[in-house]
Amino acid sequence: MSDEFPSDIKTEDFIKNMDGLLVVSARAREILEGQSLKNNEFLPVSIINHKDRKEKGPFFILHQVLLQDCVDSGKTVAKENPINPELFISVSKLGLDEQRIDPEVGLFRMRRIPDYPVFRDDLVGKIKAAGLTGLKFIQPDAFSD
Repeated sequence: MSDEFPSDIKTEDFIKNMDGLLVVSARAREILEGQSLKNNEFLPVSIINHKDRKEKGPFFILHQVLLQDCVDSGKTVAKENPINPELFISVSKLGLDEQRIDPEVGLFRMRRIPDYPVFRDDLVGKIKAAGLTGLKFIQPDAFSD
């Protein structure tokens, strides 16, 4: 939704936003609720379009409650945040230690890079099979910000 494209007001199943939150449609919630979403919660939210009108919903923030401490520092090339060295401010190469990821969690955020949600491959397959729209997936070894 943009003033530059006044006729484009369609919402997708995953809605991009400036805060990096996962905002999902009721359809996406229905598909995802039966998956491995341990440590995730759905919070109701309203969408106001660029014409200042409320979109028909419902919509939800899909919130990752617990961060996974899973970045493999030996395989990751990143610049630490000078204010908070526990966080990275940029990543040119990402390595994950899968042994440190809760096997019951299909969607999570990383403790050192909390701005990006991570989806397990089986969950990505289910999202694609359901035809949910609005997300682009990349493999961790191709990630850089």
